[in-house]
Amino acid sequence: MSFRTTLILAVVLIGLGLYAYFGEYKGSEKKEKKEEQAKTLLEVKKEDVAELGIEGTGKPVHIVSTSADSWQITQPLQARADDATVGRILGDFEKLKYKDIVEEQPKDLSPYDLKNPKVIVHLKMKKAQSEKTIYIGAKNPVNDVYYVRLNKDPRVYAVESTIGDVATTTLLDFRDKKLTDFASDKVNSVELKSKDQDLQFQKDSGVWKMKKPVESPASDNQVTSLLSSLESLRASEFIDDAQPDPTKYGLQTPSAEVDLILEKGLQQKILFGNKDAGQIYCRVEGNPGIEKVGDSFSDTFSKKAEEWREEKLVLFNRFDTEQVQIKSGSQIYAFSKNKEEKWSEQSPQKGEIDTDKIQDVLEKLENAEITKYGDRPSLEGSPSMEMTLTMRDWQEKISNKHLAFSAFKDNAQAVKNDNYNTVVFTDATLQQDILKALQQIKTKPPTPPAKKK
Repeated sequence: MSFRTTLILAVVLIGLGLYAYFGEYKGSEKKEKKEEQAKTLLEVKKEDVAELGIEGTGKPVHIVSTSADSWQITQPLQARADDATVGRILGDFEKLKYKDIVEEQPKDLSPYDLKNPKVIVHLKMKKAQSEKTIYIGAKNPVNDVYYVRLNKDPRVYAVESTIGDVATTTLLDFRDKKLTDFASDKVNSVELKSKDQDLQFQKDSGVWKMKKPVESPASDNQVTSLLSSLESLRASEFIDDAQPDPTKYGLQTPSAEVDLILEKGLQQKILFGNKDAGQIYCRVEGNPGIEKVGDSFSDTFSKKAEEWREEKLVLFNRFDTEQVQIKSGSQIYAFSKNKEEKWSEQSPQKGEIDTDKIQDVLEKLENAEITKYGDRPSLEGSPSMEMTLTMRDWQEKISNKHLAFSAFKDNAQAVKNDNYNTVVFTDATLQQDILKALQQIKTKPPTPPAKKK
C-alpha cells in the first residue's frame, strides 16, 4: 500500500470519527438536552417570588417576602415565617419536571383528585406581578408520582413525589419557631429568679462571676449552658388565642424568670410557667404570644446556688503556661518555656528539662477541684506552699494566677486563689502530689559541642 493511499485512508477514518462524535454523540446529547427542557413544567427562581399562597393544608396560608431570604406569614395570622421551610418548598418549584403527560384533554378530573385539588399553590412573581398556580391532586403510589395541573393548561401531568412535601407541611412548620434573638457571647449579665432563689451572674473580663446570693466565681459551664439553651429556644407549639390568659398557663406568677442584659444595654426577659407533659409554657417579653417549649429547664432552675459556683480550683490552660514558680518552705522551683516550646529549669538547678514532667505538675493543678467554699477572705497563718503561673493565650494576652496553700487540717486544705474572693478547700493530697511530681523533674546534661573536622 502506497503512502498516498495510507494518508487518504487516515483522513477518511478521522472524518468518520468526527462524524460519529459530532453527528451521533453530540447530536444525541443535544437531543437529550432538548427532551429534558421539554419536560420542564415550571422553572422559578426563589429570589423572583414575592408571595407564596397555599390552600388545602388547613386554613389558607399566605406568606410574603420581606427581604432576600426572609419571609412573613400574613394569613391566617401575622407571624415570622421559617425561612428554611419556605426555601425548601420553593425549591420544589425551582425546576419542576414532569415524567409523563397522563392526559391531554381530560373530560373528568375526579380520578386524579384535580376537580377539587388536595393542594393549590400560588406563586406571585415580583416582575410584572404575574402568578403561577399549581394544582396538586392524588398520588399514584405505584409510580411514586403526583397528578398535577399548571395554570390554565388542561393537561394532567405526572410529577415526582417530592412535590407532595407541600401537602404535608403544616402551619406550624411554616412558622419561625425560634423565640429569642440574642447571641450568648454578647450577654453581660444574667439574673435567674425562681420560687426558691434569686441568682445573678456578671461577666468580668470574659469570666462569669456570681453576684447573688453570694460573691463567688461562677461555673462557666453552667452559665454558658443556660445561655446556649435560651439562645436556641424553639417553640414546639404556639398558643394563638387573641388575648391568652397568662394565669391559665402559670405565667402570671412565673415558676422562673430569666433577665438578660446584653451589650449596649439591650435586655431580654423570658418567663416560664406551668409544665405540661414534658413541655413548659413560655413567654418572651415583647412577644404577646405564649408558646410551649421542651422542658429542659426545670432541673436547671432547681439547682442550688452552690451548684452554680465554679468547681475548678484554678481556671487555666496548662499548654498556655510559660512560667511556673513554686515556693515550698525555703525551696523555690522556677521553670520557663521558650519560643520553641521547650522547658528549662532556673531554680534550684539550671538546664533543659523534659516537657512531659512539667506538664504532669500543671495537669494536677488544672484538674484539681474545689470540695467546698469557705467564708474567710484570706488564709489563717503563713502558707505552706505558693504557686505563680504566667500564661500567654492565642491572642498574645498575658495573665497570671497566684495560689497560696495552707497547712493540712481535717483531711482538707484551704487554698486562696487571688481570682476568688474567699478561701476554698481542696483535696489534702494535692500539695503532696505536686511536690512528688516536682521531684521527678531532672535537668538534662548539656549537649556536647560538635567536634571540628
